[in-house]
Amino acid sequence: MLSVGLILALSGVIHSPSNRTFSIPAGQYYYNYHSESLSAGQTVQMDFTVTGTSTVDVFIFNEAQWNDYSYDGSSASLASASGSQGSVSLKVETGGTYYLVLDHGSGFDGSAQEGSTTTTITGTYVPSVILGTAILVVGILLSVGGSLLRRKETAAAKDLWQQQEQAAGVVYYQNQQPPNQPPAQPPKL
Repeated sequence: MLSVGLILALSGVIHSPSNRTFSIPAGQYYYNYHSESLSAGQTVQMDFTVTGTSTVDVFIFNEAQWNDYSYDGSSASLASASGSQGSVSLKVETGGTYYLVLDHGSGFDGSAQEGSTTTTITGTYVPSVILGTAILVVGILLSVGGSLLRRKETAAAKDLWQQQEQAAGVVYYQNQQPPNQPPAQPPKL
């Protein structure tokens, strides 16, 4: 539990780039996208490269803009870029789902297009950090509680052992520990 909490908490802070390939079929109604869940203050950056000499238009949309764009292909965007290679980035002010879209560049609707992207997210993803920290704290509390309970049970068993020794008249030298077994029953007279 401790390791799960630590991994989850760190995953909200450490981000590795995500590499993808994309394909946009020929036709004016086709595009390619993926979404990212982001917290306020995080930055998303997508580097793109088109195979060949064609160009693409790249956009970053919030949820409302995405709904408009996915309906009819037009919407204002939070960030955009065009070209056969380049980069688009955005530091988000509000947490939520953001959509990274690749569309045919001007004059290339009739061509199938392919390429690759690398998406990098920097900043802290708050839900992972909160959940991971909560799991970590619960794990620590369970570990400490179990240790205290074991210590209490050990002390109680030792007290019981000593009481049984005294009742049986069995005495050990002070520098010796009693064996880990109950004392023998005293002989019956």
